[in-house]
Amino acid sequence: MKRNKSKVYALIMSLCMMMSLCTGITLHAADSDPTTGSITVHKLKVKNAEDYEKMKEQGNGNFISKDDLPQGTQPMEGAQFKLEKVKETGDKLDVTTAEIDDSFQAITGETDAQGEYIFNNLNFGIYKLTELANSEAQTIMKPILIQLPLYNEAYKSDPSKSEFLYDVHVYPKNLLHQDSPSISKDVKVEDNQHASFAYYEEFPWIIKTGIPADIASAKKYEITDVIDTQLDYVDAKEKVAYRKSGDTADKDVLLTKDVDYTLSYDNGSKKLTLAVTETGRQKLANAINGQVVFTFYTKLNSTAQLGVAIENKAKLDYVNADDKRYQPESETPEVHTGGINVKKVDLDDITKVLPGAKFKIYASEDEAKNQVNALQRDGKDYEVTTGADGIASFVGLKYGDTGKDATTDELTYWLVETEAPTIGDVKYNRLRDPIKVTVNANSHELTASYTVKNAKTNYELPFTGGVGTIIFIAGGLALIGVALLLIKKDRKA
Repeated sequence: MKRNKSKVYALIMSLCMMMSLCTGITLHAADSDPTTGSITVHKLKVKNAEDYEKMKEQGNGNFISKDDLPQGTQPMEGAQFKLEKVKETGDKLDVTTAEIDDSFQAITGETDAQGEYIFNNLNFGIYKLTELANSEAQTIMKPILIQLPLYNEAYKSDPSKSEFLYDVHVYPKNLLHQDSPSISKDVKVEDNQHASFAYYEEFPWIIKTGIPADIASAKKYEITDVIDTQLDYVDAKEKVAYRKSGDTADKDVLLTKDVDYTLSYDNGSKKLTLAVTETGRQKLANAINGQVVFTFYTKLNSTAQLGVAIENKAKLDYVNADDKRYQPESETPEVHTGGINVKKVDLDDITKVLPGAKFKIYASEDEAKNQVNALQRDGKDYEVTTGADGIASFVGLKYGDTGKDATTDELTYWLVETEAPTIGDVKYNRLRDPIKVTVNANSHELTASYTVKNAKTNYELPFTGGVGTIIFIAGGLALIGVALLLIKKDRKA
């Protein structure tokens, strides 16, 4: 009897455990299923009609990385979309006849600088996504229906993927107007994309924009440039002019600030904006098919990274009389700067670093030998002292020729030790000759430091006026004395 009771008890306990496990599984599944979803719009613009025609493939709701997006596409900022919910009738819905569900408050959103807008926290159902009027696009997306959650087509070929998508991604593409005015941007000189400068050295950027035939009736002609944080804008050095087609720079016609154009710079966003006024647009009509030439200056600040390209591009915002909008962007020219390290060590013990040594830097060997025309920093000779680690770092140095990029060129400098270190009561000897160094994209790294050795004393030399010398001089004087006595005796005789 006791044995039977034990069997029954064991069976009940087993059933309880199985029920608890089943309950746990059910609860876990319920917790993992989302109750809402999202629709993310990734708006793409296509400049070239040929590229646009190649983009016939439709998305399937999955996220697409930037590297896998079709070539020739760029994110479009400022595109507006409207999301509405439609009533489900049980039949197959058509976007043109689907009835709007008024119980859902329609949402309007605008894409950001990455071309994205997210419609979040959406209840399950069928939604209608409509692109609103876009003056920049030749054509806009036709309205589409999106079911949420969406069956994942990729699941059919790869069961490891989610069967349903709760966060749906759509990638509408717009072909831009094909008659856009041109824009280009150069640095230092026209038709140049690469240049190198020292910290705080002022240099020009040159933006050139095309003047379309309908400029006189245009509603907007605005050039913007968001300056990199590693650059500082130099105020009141800009020049704005127009250049007729076929003319050279010496024939540029200057425009007048606050009459023909306005110029503003926002320190927070670092956005520089040149807006041509109606008066200015009328003047530009004298140079149809010519160019606006806008020159402004910046300088590298102390945050500028060494050995890397610091890029900057510009954008034209043009709206014609028919409200067609064009927003072409320029190429992306770059500037770069470099650095060099020198490590000071003891000649006899190279593991011993020497703080307190001072160095100046020169552009040529002759200047270094004569110690004239040292490179300047903050209005005085650029002099650096070795720190506790024995290293002196020169930063923000120009390297390379105009037209060479940040990674391929280099430039030679010469270092002069201006003061030798003193460690305790030991004063080291100063190096007499300049040290040749090379600045390039990697020379600022500590692993590329130039090691300079200092001696405590000179090599041992014979003691001037030593014993041997004294004996020699004494013997010589004695011989001279004897000779004089002999001469004196001869005269007496």
